[in-house]
Amino acid sequence: MKRSTLHLTIDGLMALGAVGLILTGLLIAFVLPPGSRQASVWGMTRHDWGDVHFWFAMGILATGLLHLMMNWGWVCSVAGDVLHLKSRKPTPIRKLWTGLATALLLAVLVGGFMYAADAGKTADPTGHGHGGALGQGQIERDLEDLFLGED
Repeated sequence: MKRSTLHLTIDGLMALGAVGLILTGLLIAFVLPPGSRQASVWGMTRHDWGDVHFWFAMGILATGLLHLMMNWGWVCSVAGDVLHLKSRKPTPIRKLWTGLATALLLAVLVGGFMYAADAGKTADPTGHGHGGALGQGQIERDLEDLFLGED
């Protein structure tokens, strides 16, 4: 396969994944919002569509990484220009160091995010989480507590 055809295929798959991500995100946000109970679209609930949304995101990530790998020489060349290195030509050692620095930066960002998210996680003191409220949203629970009193 010619390099240009491969680029077009990868970028096309990434664009299709982005469209799928947008459509499933709109579906989750507006057609099956929180509190929509067990409503479904084409036999799939909000939770099922969330799984599809996640896999579209993973597809975009995979094709994005392929796109980045195919254009790594350009990335290294621009990095050399930004860092004011003598030669803009990406040597194999520069490609290696740029790759290692990028991988380290991503590991720190992802690891830091996951650590902060885990540290900030709280339990639901109302006991309504994980299906206990039969799909009620926070507003519905607050109104129920206001008008019916707390049990």
